Amino acid sequence: MIDTLVVVATHGSMLIERHLRKMTTMYTHPVLVVETGPSTPAVRKLVDATDNALYLNTPYSGYDTGAYLWAFWNVAAKNYLFMQDSCFPREGDYVEQFARAMPGSMGVVGWSSFDINIWDSPEQREATAWMYGDPMKWPPKGIFGPIFYTNDASLKYMASLNLLPMPPVHKQQQQAMERAWAILFHRAGIRANFLVNEDSPRGFDMMRGAYPALQKTFEMRS
Repeated sequence: MIDTLVVVATHGSMLIERHLRKMTTMYTHPVLVVETGPSTPAVRKLVDATDNALYLNTPYSGYDTGAYLWAFWNVAAKNYLFMQDSCFPREGDYVEQFARAMPGSMGVVGWSSFDINIWDSPEQREATAWMYGDPMKWPPKGIFGPIFYTNDASLKYMASLNLLPMPPVHKQQQQAMERAWAILFHRAGIRANFLVNEDSPRGFDMMRGAYPALQKTFEMRS
C-alpha cells in the first residue's frame, strides 16, 4: 500500500503541468492525476512522461469530489492529500505540514477554513440543507476548496456509516462540497484541523504564496 498519495483533480486543463513540474523537484510522494469526464490526450501524455505520477479517468464528470472518491475507491493508500489542478506545492515539506496537523489516528486537515455560514447564494444554502440536514448541527467551519488531507482509516469509517458524499452531478452540488465534506466528517465524529484557521480565506494571499504549503490560482470553471 502507498504511504501517502497526492490526488490532483483535473478536467482537461494543462494547469496540471505546473503541479507535476513542481512535484518532480520537491518531494517523492506519488501523485495521482484524476481526470473527470473525457480523457484529454495531452494530459495523459504529460502524466505518462512524469516519474512517480499516475493517471486515472473517472467514468462520470463528478468535479473534484468525484475525482477524490474515484482515487480512494481505486488506489489504496494510508494517507491522501486531495487538491485541484489550480493548486501546486510552494514548500518542499508541504505534505508533511498537513500530516503533522492530523488530530489523531483519524482526522482531516484542511488547507484553510471558512465560516460555514458564508454562502454564494440563498439557493446554495437551501440545497446544502436539503442534502445534508439541519444547519444547526453543522460544524462552524467549512473546508476551503475542498483541499484537505485525511487517511484511509477515516474514509473507510465514513464509508461504513454511509457518510461519504456522492459525486456531484452539477455545479451547485459541487459548490456545496466545501461544506459537505466538513459536515460529513463532523457527523462521523472525526475532528478537523486547519493549516490556516480563518473565517474568510484571502484569495489574493493564496495566489501570491502567503499561505503555508500550497499556492493557488483561481480559474473560471463551468
